[in-house]
Amino acid sequence: CYLSIMCRLSFAQIQNILRDTYQIHISQGEVAKILDRKATYFRPFYERLKEQIRGEPIVHLDETGWRLFIDQDKSYAWVMSGAQSGDSVFLVGESRGKGNADKLLGENYNGIVVSDDYVAYRKLKKHQLCWAHLIRKFRDLAGSKELKDEQRKYCQEEYTKLCLIYEDVKQNRDIQKYSELFERLSQFAVIKSNDPLKTIRLKTTLRKNISKYLTCLNDPKIPLTNNQAERSLRHLVLKRKISFGSLTKKTADNLAVLTSVLLSLKQRYQSNFFQEF
Repeated sequence: CYLSIMCRLSFAQIQNILRDTYQIHISQGEVAKILDRKATYFRPFYERLKEQIRGEPIVHLDETGWRLFIDQDKSYAWVMSGAQSGDSVFLVGESRGKGNADKLLGENYNGIVVSDDYVAYRKLKKHQLCWAHLIRKFRDLAGSKELKDEQRKYCQEEYTKLCLIYEDVKQNRDIQKYSELFERLSQFAVIKSNDPLKTIRLKTTLRKNISKYLTCLNDPKIPLTNNQAERSLRHLVLKRKISFGSLTKKTADNLAVLTSVLLSLKQRYQSNFFQEF
């Protein structure tokens, strides 16, 4: 479990380490069986962890690509992270559809969800969109070498305007500022003749979602960004680079349970977390 989850190694890499350091010869099938036994044992803890996070008033959601080698070529890993506890639960080897957000949140979640503007999140009842994603997209355009000098300069000016609005949102978390900030974002989202195609798309999406960027004015505890979920997913992103993915949907499900349990214990108990496992 430690080698697979915390060290992010593939089954073949685990085989090599055990053989080279301890002269233990173990098949990949036996590695899979051990992880399956531990995942089965810890699934009740995983379900309790999910319910605990659902009980928090604010949660983060995010997703990233994941590969299943046998069942299908391309799938996704999802995370739900509690804004207060910092605990996270994962789904691995799933589709990119809306149903996975529902699996994580459950049927009756009534809190606020922080996420990016991916389509699977658009029907959430109480939704705070991530400012970091929005600013990053305009920043990338401001530095794009694909644009002509005149368009790039224009995009740099637009990026500066957006940053100023963001700073005002960050510094003035007051619902009394809602109308003013809504109007400023509406004016910013107006499409102008200098807008390249990518900026037009960004502004069109922004115009539809302005209210969701300003949910944070209702409560200063609502995060402005989805950085917490991104940090939680980073562990799986690094594992994907090292071990490339999961063999089957079953091994992906086991990975989700064990990653959720181990990372949550690591956060709670730090250097002594493995004794708790």
